[in-house]
Amino acid sequence: QHILEYRFFTYWKDLMNDIPQLSLIFALPTSSHNRLTSKKFVNVFSFAQPLPIAFLDTKSAEQLLVDPLREQNIEIHPNTIALALKLTGGNPYYMTLIGQQLIHYLNKEIHQQLIADVDLRVVTEQLIEKGASQNFDFLKEEFQSNTEAHILEGFVELTSRTKESKVQLRKLATWLNKSPSIVRRHLDRLRIGLILDENGPLSNPYYSFKIELVRRWLTRNRWFFSQLT
Repeated sequence: QHILEYRFFTYWKDLMNDIPQLSLIFALPTSSHNRLTSKKFVNVFSFAQPLPIAFLDTKSAEQLLVDPLREQNIEIHPNTIALALKLTGGNPYYMTLIGQQLIHYLNKEIHQQLIADVDLRVVTEQLIEKGASQNFDFLKEEFQSNTEAHILEGFVELTSRTKESKVQLRKLATWLNKSPSIVRRHLDRLRIGLILDENGPLSNPYYSFKIELVRRWLTRNRWFFSQLT
């Protein structure tokens, strides 16, 4: 039932004491991490140390997706790997999440041995459904003001209307009826916080989500912004 029993953790704790070369790493959404570090569980997980997630280089991100599938004799098309990288930006949590979702998908398609773009689109649609908000809860902790949330909401609205994944600074500022300098200050803060990427001319750069899957989830789940205001 996808529930880890208490003995699982005590077993690994004892095992790592005996064999110091072993490590056990969990990639968790923010809500789950907050629960495990709360007063209710803090003593149980006192042996654990938080490890901030860094974005992976292309080769490492590919391996994170491809290797577990190959262990089950499943291949993934090179173009599909490239699409997964575009959707996740090389974020290890989301690469792992897509891989896990693909395995669940293949449990129903038991004779399939090659993953193509159409299969990846099926599982990504499942990941951005309403019931999958726990995979995107980290966003609530990223905003330092309602202004940032409002600017990002405008960003999502513009990209959904234009069917593009990026938007220029001045176009966004005009849409929000705000000064480009003010909007840019907040966009730069979100960029430093690993939410956005910036490219193009310095005078009027383009911004896009570092994790495209996050933008698609926000586009589908606009209720998220109403909870922040």
